[in-house]
Parts: sequence; structure tokens; C-alpha cells
Amino acid sequence: MGRSNLVVFTASDTWYKPPRLYAIDVVVRGAGGGGASGGGGDWERGGPGGGGGGAVRGPRMVASQLPDSVPVTVGAGGDPSPTPPEQDGYWYRGQDGGPSTFGDFVTAAGGRGGGLAFDDVAVPGRGGLGGFSVMRGGAGGDATSEGVGNPGVATSSGVVDVMAGGGGGGGGGTNVSGAGGRSGFASSGHPVWWEVSQSGAGGGGGKTRQSPQAGGFPAGGGGGGGGGAGTGSVYGAGAAGASGAVTIIEYLHD
Repeated sequence: MGRSNLVVFTASDTWYKPPRLYAIDVVVRGAGGGGASGGGGDWERGGPGGGGGGAVRGPRMVASQLPDSVPVTVGAGGDPSPTPPEQDGYWYRGQDGGPSTFGDFVTAAGGRGGGLAFDDVAVPGRGGLGGFSVMRGGAGGDATSEGVGNPGVATSSGVVDVMAGGGGGGGGGTNVSGAGGRSGFASSGHPVWWEVSQSGAGGGGGKTRQSPQAGGFPAGGGGGGGGGAGTGSVYGAGAAGASGAVTIIEYLHD
């Protein structure tokens, strides 16, 4: 006979191999990226959303493969952008989410902050890319010239395996904001094994006089800030991405 034990790390720490361990399964999720700010004046559109953190389920490892202790790093969620200065309405990008690791065994990348292009050049309208991992996070929603925020990209790995990366944050808008992308196959509520298999949804984008939503824990990307409509109008900061998580299922001999 045997038993199992679930350990969830929500902050960086150290995992210690317990006595009578047979094997472990590890699920690692990177943090979500922060959403970009909206703008006003000549930039009358919301900010793009942050990308969701990636997810990796490592191969089962038996006790003989493991040292007595393993450092665990939990990625911090990407900081949101500040509110742009009133006089010029410049847009600011959100910050990238941090990677999460289980020693050198398993790594999951964090999502990119809203507004970062493929070539690492800041582009105001583009949502952050999802963390590039075995199960990639959803990209953040773009901001459009029409002032309508696009929704963040939802993530799913199918019916059998509901685990997925974090959803992308929705893009901000002036009158219409983008919804955050969902994560996982489940369509409502959280299943009882959420901590093992389910990542957080992306936060919804903001619009004029309405704040965006932070990314859902774990790994969800932050929503983009709302845009103003005309000089001197109200526009806002982006929202933060959610932190990552490292989950370990320990299989023990009685």
C-alpha cells in the first residue's frame, strides 16, 4: 500500500525529499505578464494585455533520481504599467512575468508584458506573448486603432488533459474592452484538482473610467489599461500578471 501528498509552492522555497518517497510528479507554471497602460490625446486607445505564463508537467521522477533537496523558484507576476503622464498621453508597456523552476529539472517561462513584439521592440498595440513552454500561455489581447480592446487568447489542452498555461489578459479600450482569455477545458467553476491541473484566466481589459483586472492565479496575464477619448480624457494603468506556482505530488511507501 502507498499514499500520496500534495505540496503547492506559491513562493520561492526549497523542497526536501521526505522519508519513504517512491516518486514525484511536478507541475510548474510561470507567471503572467503585466498589462500595458492606455493612452489619451493622440493615443486614444487602450493598452494591450499581458501574456499568460506557460505550464510544464515534468516526467515522473523516482526517488533515486532526486537529491535530498531541490530549490524551487516561483516566478513573480509582471508589474503593471504606470499611468501615462496627463500632458502627452504616452503609452507604457507592462513588465514580463518571471519563470518558475523546480531545480534544473523543470522550467516554465513567464508571459511577456503587454506591448512587446517578437523582435523585442516595444509596439504599443500588441499584446504580450504567452510563456513559451510545453503548454504555452495565451497571448494578451491587442489594442486597436478603433479603440476596441481584443480579448486575450484562451488556452486548453483538450478534454482528457485539462491542464493548460495561463490565459492572456484582455486589451484595454475606450468604449469596449477585451475579455481575459480562459485557461483549461473546464467551462465553469474550479474542479477539485484545480491546484494541479488548472491555471488562471487572463484579466479583462479596462476602458475609460474603468480599471482592468489582474491576472487570475496562477499564471494569468494582466489586462490592459483603458484608453481616453480626446485630449485631457481619462486613461489608466494596466493590471498586474499573476504569480506562478510549483506543484509536487509525492508518492510514498507506507
